[in-house]
Parts: sequence; C-alpha cells; structure tokens
Amino acid sequence: MCSVLGVFRSKHYAWIERGRESKNYAVSDRRLLVLVRSLHQEWGGILGYRRMHACLQVQYGECIGKHLEGRLMCLAGLMSIPKKRRQQRRPGRVDQYIPDLLQRDLSAREPNWVGYPTSRNSRQGKVSCTCA
Repeated sequence: MCSVLGVFRSKHYAWIERGRESKNYAVSDRRLLVLVRSLHQEWGGILGYRRMHACLQVQYGECIGKHLEGRLMCLAGLMSIPKKRRQQRRPGRVDQYIPDLLQRDLSAREPNWVGYPTSRNSRQGKVSCTCA
C-alpha cells in the first residue's frame, strides 16, 4: 500500500505512532482539565496560569509545563480575575488651618547656636573655620 501511495513505510508507521500519542495526550488533558476547573472554582477564579501551575504541583503533585497550563485554561475558557488597582490619593488642601492643640511656645528668646566648627587637615597644618 505504501508503494502505491508513494510513501515510505517508516513515515507511515511514524504517522500511526503520532496518532496513538495524541490520543494519550487527549486522555491526560481531559484529566488535567477537571483538576484545573476544580482549582479555579475552589480559589474563586483568582488564579492565573502561573499560580495555577504552582497549585497543581503542591496540591495534586502534577508536574506539567506552564505553557500547557495556559493552554488548558484557554481551552476551558478560564481567566483570572485581575487585582483592582489602588486609587491614587490626592493630598489635602494646604491652606486649611490646623489648630495648635498643645499651645506650646516654640519661639527662641536668643540665638543659641549660630554655626558649627569645621576642621580639615592640609599640608600647612590643621585648618579650622566656623560656618554660619
């Protein structure tokens, strides 16, 4: 039959093997799809494919690729619910009067401290100055 169709026998048998493998993938995909749907419902739809991938590994011990996980979620029509963004808070009005509840007198009677001394080493010796 292969000679009539002009196909190599090895290609024909490889084609048959690919058909068997795809059937095995379909069975495992259906089994995983049930797990994915149950996890999605259990977590209230907040899991994306990355967190779904981690939950499958931790809870069920299923080690599958994250791309397969994304494909399964896409096939099931499942999407994660994104987090709501926080509202940007605007600062209050600056011209509002804030009462002084403590009523302390913080005014200075006389200057207590005018500057600070600074000293540096140089080739001629130590140089000191006071900055005001």
